[in-house]
Amino acid sequence: MLLAGLWLVGCSGSESTNTSPGEPKPKAPAEERAASAEPPEVADSGGWEGLKRVAGRYSNRLLIPHGAPPKHVVVRDLKRGDGPPLRDDDDFLVRYVSFTYEKAWAIEPYWRSPTTYTFGLGTYKKGWEVGLKGIRIGGMRELIVPSSMAYGDGARVYVVQPLKLR
Repeated sequence: MLLAGLWLVGCSGSESTNTSPGEPKPKAPAEERAASAEPPEVADSGGWEGLKRVAGRYSNRLLIPHGAPPKHVVVRDLKRGDGPPLRDDDDFLVRYVSFTYEKAWAIEPYWRSPTTYTFGLGTYKKGWEVGLKGIRIGGMRELIVPSSMAYGDGARVYVVQPLKLR
């Protein structure tokens, strides 16, 4: 037993892990904190904690939905951007996440994987066309979008951050 204990002490400082090839390595505490600051990648069991994590230090500015969904887009600036304002036909790189209004389930996880969007198209994200008017690159907004201006299957809550013009 003494030898086994000495062996364990000697191995405790090594870089090796008990994972098989192909398995992810355990995260260091700093990596765990960084990962927890990102929104969930899939629908969770509900609750607004994912929305608060995305907003980070601006979470105290969020409008946490309750009651009946709005009939118009609700816009809340969380952070003012210092870049140029979006204009019609601007292509921009954006990170966002959306949640269902009723259950607070994350459904569009584009925070970690930004995507390109063209402003002013008037297409499937009608609530964005209203809610992102005047936002500057680098800003962050919460949008609460009624079903009629989202996808037609329920209201959505977004946190949106345009990162750069393309």
